[in-house]
Amino acid sequence: WQGAADACEGVMMLVFVLQAVHAGSPWQARYLQHLLRPVATEIPDIRAPVDAVAAMQQELESVAEVVQHSVSATTLGRRHSIWGEFSAFMYAYGQDVDDAEPADVCRFLDSYYPHEHAGTLMPGGSVVAAPHALQNARSLLSAVFRQQGRSQAWRDQDRSGNPCDSTLVVQSLTGYSKI
Repeated sequence: WQGAADACEGVMMLVFVLQAVHAGSPWQARYLQHLLRPVATEIPDIRAPVDAVAAMQQELESVAEVVQHSVSATTLGRRHSIWGEFSAFMYAYGQDVDDAEPADVCRFLDSYYPHEHAGTLMPGGSVVAAPHALQNARSLLSAVFRQQGRSQAWRDQDRSGNPCDSTLVVQSLTGYSKI
């Protein structure tokens, strides 16, 4: 912010110098040009931030490549599969997967996933997914959200972060495992 403040101050000085020159006061114009000289020599090279962003993007791409190779093909396939199911689930409710919130993840894990991936016979005769299968699904979804840059824990205040890492989702799965 300091650089922006200095630049604004420099622009204001330049305007004042131009007004003084236009008013016909050469002494005032020279004095203000003398004051402006140090500010003008400190103007940063505007290419530096662009170069830094390009370098950072290159580093992020190389990190993504390392991450891609650090996970087994089976796990990548499972992540892709669960993301496809979650995307279709969100689409069926008319929502974009990028806007997913903890309630959406809970609804997916509580209502859709246990019936689509059933394998445990319940006392009443119904067949549902085992609790560890839901934990695995949450873990796979969470990894995909992290890959998309939503690596922070969910924050209700600004409705951002990884919805799989919210208290609501964790409590929902804890309740499911106790049933």
